[in-house]
Amino acid sequence: MGREDWGLSETDWQTLLFAPLWVVTLVGGADGTISPAEFDALGQRLREARPVSGRLAHDLVETLATEYVHRWHQYERDPRPARVGLAAVAAILDRRSSDREGFLVRAALVDLGVDVAQASRSRLVGPRTSAAEERAIAEVRAALAGEAGAEPGSGA
Repeated sequence: MGREDWGLSETDWQTLLFAPLWVVTLVGGADGTISPAEFDALGQRLREARPVSGRLAHDLVETLATEYVHRWHQYERDPRPARVGLAAVAAILDRRSSDREGFLVRAALVDLGVDVAQASRSRLVGPRTSAAEERAIAEVRAALAGEAGAEPGSGA
C-alpha cells in the first residue's frame, strides 16, 4: 500500500515519512548531538523491518526503508523544526486515518523515541535515558497529541 491507498497527497505522505526522522532529531539531539548509535536505532528498525502494529505504520516504515536516500534528501531541505513537523503529523493523522491507525502510528513513533534515547546508554550502568531525552520523548508525545504546549525546550 502507498499514499494513494490512504487518500493522502504527496505532501501529507512526505510529512508522515519524515516523522521518524523528526523523532530521531528531537530525541537524539536532546543532549546537543545525535550519536551514531542513536541514529542507528532508526536504521536498525528499517533494516530489520521490525514489526509495527497497524497497516499505516507498516506502510510508512516499508516506504521509508525502500526510499530512504530519496526521502532523506527531501528531509534535509524541509525547513520545519521537529516539533512543528510532528504537530503536522498529528493533524494529518487526525484528518486522514482512523483513530486506531493514528494511535498505532503515534505509538510506533514514541517507541522509536525510547529506542533512540536508550541506544547510546550502557544497559549495565546508570539510567537508560537522560533527563533531557525524557523531556524530548514527552515533547514527541505532546506534539503527536496535538497539544499546543508541545514546543518547550531548545531542541530541534
